[in-house]
Amino acid sequence: MRQTNSPLVSIVLPTFNRAALIGDAIRCCLDQSWTNLEVIVVDDGSTDRTEEVALSWVKQDARVRYIKQAHGKIPSALNTGFKHAQGEFYTWTSDDNRYEPEAIEIMAGRLLEDPEIGLVYCNVKMVNADGEVVRICDLSHGDLLSSNCVGSCFMYRKTVADTVGSYDATAFLAEDYDYWLRIAKRFQIRFLGVAPYRYCVHECSLTSTRGADVELQAAKVRVRYARNGRDSRRILATGYTRAAGELRLVGRFSRSAGCCLRSLWLAPIQTAAWKGIVASVLRHRPRRAH
Repeated sequence: MRQTNSPLVSIVLPTFNRAALIGDAIRCCLDQSWTNLEVIVVDDGSTDRTEEVALSWVKQDARVRYIKQAHGKIPSALNTGFKHAQGEFYTWTSDDNRYEPEAIEIMAGRLLEDPEIGLVYCNVKMVNADGEVVRICDLSHGDLLSSNCVGSCFMYRKTVADTVGSYDATAFLAEDYDYWLRIAKRFQIRFLGVAPYRYCVHECSLTSTRGADVELQAAKVRVRYARNGRDSRRILATGYTRAAGELRLVGRFSRSAGCCLRSLWLAPIQTAAWKGIVASVLRHRPRRAH
């Protein structure tokens, strides 16, 4: 177990109207083998019992802090949280996902071992609403310019945040992806071959409700790094094709076909978009890749 003379880790926990989840989310953050940490709960304008639940944890454990702000969405909540962070290492998590007990120690330990590394990230366990592990999301072969391979379990240095700056509110739904790309331009990133994090996919999760919007926003973020106009069109076309797949998953076949047509308008010679149109017409739902 790490003692209090080890670097402080700041965990920002943004939340909005999740009174039923926030208590367990805080508990999982505190229940770590790395004890020198702070949990900064940022309530993004909740109108339910979130404040009451969070403040009960503030009374129980001095490592928990609670901040409430007007509703401003995730990028704003993250910026608020890290503005108040006092740690040497930073991370953040969602109120419906869970760290396993060794997660913080694994990531902080690797940053301590190699001062040249700016950010570390891990695989995640995909779990259903009952908490059952469905699969391991393997991020070992990811290409950051092609997809958000950093995922949901990560840690970076305060010095990195000081250099890179705040999360971009205009990149909402892909604010994390935009941030990792900005870090990668200046610092070393390392993948850790473990999966100490549980990512819950349920009917109210972002993956389930706004998957297409996330894909389109991620594509718009990647365009910022395009080399030329042709590259930009290819990146956007891929984003529309991926969005079409997400829409078919939730049965929105007409909009899926529309995204495929938009993709073909940007880049006509691509098999995936043509297959997407056929699948939408036949009302075929794909399987999630992760």
